[in-house]
Amino acid sequence: MQRRLARSVLGVTVAGIGIAALAACTASAGVKTAKPTPSTTTDSSPPSPAASMSRAEEEAAAIEKARSFVLTLDNVKGKDAPSKQGFAVAAVEGSSAVALTWLTTDGRFCHATISGFSQIACDSRPKPPPGSETPQLVRYEGDPWLGWIEYFAADHEKAVSATCNGAPLPIRQLQTTADGKRTLYGVAFTERRKGSITAPYSAAPKPPRNISPVDGLYAEGPDCT
Repeated sequence: MQRRLARSVLGVTVAGIGIAALAACTASAGVKTAKPTPSTTTDSSPPSPAASMSRAEEEAAAIEKARSFVLTLDNVKGKDAPSKQGFAVAAVEGSSAVALTWLTTDGRFCHATISGFSQIACDSRPKPPPGSETPQLVRYEGDPWLGWIEYFAADHEKAVSATCNGAPLPIRQLQTTADGKRTLYGVAFTERRKGSITAPYSAAPKPPRNISPVDGLYAEGPDCT
């Protein structure tokens, strides 16, 4: 695999003294002066964009920003450019982190995490296509994020959900490949976890299929359950 780490209070004391002296002279001459009225100020400036955005709007803006950033990279402009399927969102957490995937025009899998740092990687060659008509789950990649992301594929089937040691996980459908015979998915954890992901197929009564351990490169964190 080729990896590219894409990594003022101004005190007006003189004026105040002058005003005080002028007021004293006017009062001694018997001239009535109007009492100053307290001044009030109103902040009519609009709220900042971040304060007025909903969660969904914030995440949509973060996704668009991440896409735009990835497209500025030289390799993504070239051989690692996304195919017509474009980018898919594997995970998003407010405005702090976005994970994207795409397939290149020659079928290679690429993934990027954009947060406090950016990590982008593309396979050096396409993954082997499904070898038979038998439905199966295929692990693709594991990737650091806010916690961890697992990418996997379902051949000749659809994954409808995912769990880690029985605890439900959010699952996102990504791209398809091999003429639609393989569907890619991503499951994300917002903290380090250990366990094993299971994803059942859409067609009952096929049993759930164990995919892979979650610890990836890091054997850290509590069990999923």
